[in-house]
Amino acid sequence: DKFSHVEFVFAELKQHLRADAAELDRLQAELLQSRFDIRKSLAEYNSYEAGLRLEIEKQYPDITLSPGFLFERGQALWVLAASWTLPLFHNNDGQIQRALAERKQKQYEFIQLQTTLVNELDRKKQNYQDRLAAYEHGKQLLAALQTRAEEIEKQFTLGYTDKLAVLRSRLEIEKARQAMFDIELDVMRAAAKLESLTQSPSLVSIRQLGIIQSQLRQENT
Repeated sequence: DKFSHVEFVFAELKQHLRADAAELDRLQAELLQSRFDIRKSLAEYNSYEAGLRLEIEKQYPDITLSPGFLFERGQALWVLAASWTLPLFHNNDGQIQRALAERKQKQYEFIQLQTTLVNELDRKKQNYQDRLAAYEHGKQLLAALQTRAEEIEKQFTLGYTDKLAVLRSRLEIEKARQAMFDIELDVMRAAAKLESLTQSPSLVSIRQLGIIQSQLRQENT
């Protein structure tokens, strides 16, 4: 048998089948602190913020300015503290106005990026949770089939039913198990999409899944 020396270990992968609500809640914070494009956009915003501060400090050296941005942990969102300049410098010169406009554009770009990613995360989280719900439902159906099969086996032993009924119940269980395997793969793929979006392996890494599938294809050629 060509599979006799191949060992597949799915214990780590199956951790995706046990949802942790707290872990899912942490994904947004990880998304907005781990992704390269978020950090890059914040760095660009900070650069324009520094330029604006420099222009303001040249003309208003006694003013103390608040931080340019902060991470609001309660909402798991970056908040750009950009409004403080607007009421203070409505009659300022061209250099400050120019710096304000440049920072405003970067502010808009960052907010758009953050909103897009948060919305995408919500969709992928919902997809993952839907797959988990399907998995739990499938487990219940499989358990019911197994209980029914045991009853049919007992009836056959006592002579109340025939061998065909036993074989049919066993076939139903095998089909259900195959369906469960497909559902498990769907759950793991949904988890992989979450991990890919956050660019932070909060959920257990499932890169092994691709390796396993590749091995199966090679063995079948």
